[in-house]
Amino acid sequence: GGTDYGVGESGTISITSSARVNASNQIRVFNGSMISVTDATLSGGVLTLDAGSSLHLSGATFLELSSIQASAPITVSGGSVNIRSFTNSS
Repeated sequence: GGTDYGVGESGTISITSSARVNASNQIRVFNGSMISVTDATLSGGVLTLDAGSSLHLSGATFLELSSIQASAPITVSGGSVNIRSFTNSS
């Protein structure tokens, strides 16, 4: 949880089943929180993983980000995970 201004409670976001989530600026995963992406796409600007957070990828998953700043693990289990640099051309 939280806002673009700071930390809230811990939580989990699950992106599944061909969903496409685009955050045009920053995605920040705070301590105690997790993003899970399975058979879906997560795209946007900067992905920041704070210490104590996690990102779990599986299935046919795509990450399309300008950059990743990771102070926590990115776990990949099974499937075909593609991580691509994303540049906004507009």
